[in-house]
Amino acid sequence: EEKIKESETKYRSLMQQAGDSIVVFNDTGQLLEVNESGLQLLGYGGEEYKKMSLKDFFFDEDLKENPFRFDLLNKGEPRITRRKLKRKDGTVVETEVHAKMLSDGRYLGVARDLTERIKSEQKLRESEIKYRNMVERNLAGIYQTTIQGKILSCNKAFVKMLGYNSQKDLQQKNAAILYFSDTDRDDFLT
Repeated sequence: EEKIKESETKYRSLMQQAGDSIVVFNDTGQLLEVNESGLQLLGYGGEEYKKMSLKDFFFDEDLKENPFRFDLLNKGEPRITRRKLKRKDGTVVETEVHAKMLSDGRYLGVARDLTERIKSEQKLRESEIKYRNMVERNLAGIYQTTIQGKILSCNKAFVKMLGYNSQKDLQQKNAAILYFSDTDRDDFLT
């Protein structure tokens, strides 16, 4: 009996200290346990969750597009899905949810907040577009090569300056053709 208590204490400690949101629920979607990270992520406190169901955290349109798949969980197939969860104040939090059936017939859901990752990915995409536009629209010839002289990329102005028909044609050449003598490129690289 003492080992069972010790095991349960460890379980509770791990669940409450986890950085990800952890939810244990039954086959009707009733929440049985929610860790502190889950409560914080969704804006709930204390025992509020005990009166709630999984559906309370999802938007109807999201459930229509991506319904719960208890059928797959019941077959022992874990699920990983991207979900928009509804906070207590009605705002959206983008998450990645890992769900599986536990050996006792209950279900476990672990949700990771993707908000910062999504923002970072969006900033990276915007930066790439800005850089690409800056290079492509520049009137100066811009090119990129490997140390060995393989032309990786160049803008249209560079192609036009050198009298080629396309970027592809120029990329088939070695950058050594851009220098007056063979030693000029070596001098540039050192």
